[in-house]
Amino acid sequence: MRRGARGRAIVGMRRPWLLLASVVLVDSLAGCDALHHPSPGGPADAGSDLVDGAPAIDAATLPPTSASFWLTTADGVTLLQQQADVAFASAGAGDGPTIVVDDDVRFQEIDGFGASLTESSAYVLANHMTAAARTALLRRLFDRDSGIALRVLRQPIGASDFALGNYSYDDTPPDLSDFSIAHDRATIIPILKEIRAINPDLLIIASPWSPPGWMKTSGSMLSGELAATQYRTLADYFVKFVRAYTDEGLPIYAVTPQNEPHFVSGSYPGMRMDAVDQARFVGEELGPALAAAGLGTTKILVWDHNWDEPQ
Repeated sequence: MRRGARGRAIVGMRRPWLLLASVVLVDSLAGCDALHHPSPGGPADAGSDLVDGAPAIDAATLPPTSASFWLTTADGVTLLQQQADVAFASAGAGDGPTIVVDDDVRFQEIDGFGASLTESSAYVLANHMTAAARTALLRRLFDRDSGIALRVLRQPIGASDFALGNYSYDDTPPDLSDFSIAHDRATIIPILKEIRAINPDLLIIASPWSPPGWMKTSGSMLSGELAATQYRTLADYFVKFVRAYTDEGLPIYAVTPQNEPHFVSGSYPGMRMDAVDQARFVGEELGPALAAAGLGTTKILVWDHNWDEPQ
């Protein structure tokens, strides 16, 4: 993967206990040093580029012969611990999987990697760090030159499991006349603007943990399903959110209908939304509502679930 490649795929990870292995290629050129430092009096000392009659070899042009890697396991027992180097070999020579890297072959490209700026994170950044320390941290995370160039943020629409409390953008039924993102202006929006100033290519993927409770069968931000009469209202809720954030200078790259639609906790906002319900919501309400509002460039990503239901 060459730095700066642009494409259509999004790769992300929410849960920190998921298996993560990072592989870094390194040059292991034992024995090549003598090609650069021949013994005194040899041909190279006479001003020649030859070593024993052959052209000198620049080690920087040789391919790496091994890989170093650091491992994190799902159970947390191993956390970013360096493992033994693995030597490169011909395909099928070892017991492990064969990985072929060919820069000339292109498949699906990556739009970016990232995380989520939850309200709890934004609160800590805004209230428990100096401005200089916060800027330094954000640059290490998002800057393309001095940082790791994170480009994607998966943002909660309203409260999530990492918020200071349960809230939506309109907690008063029966309509959206009181819609407001004022709650996010305290910490979330200012930090997002700092991040976007550092990385103007930032992509925001927005996802609700729950719609306003009055739209649901539970009457609460906790548990329940979307009431049959509220499909259009929820689509309008999305439109208002996308417009409001765009007006703040924070365009929304994509939305998902529901965070973890088959995992509903009783202790933080959530809503069950089956696949057939998502299909109806997206096809009959959300897609047409975004298009009618002139927001058709905002993508809709369906089935924003965990890895246990890839079907």
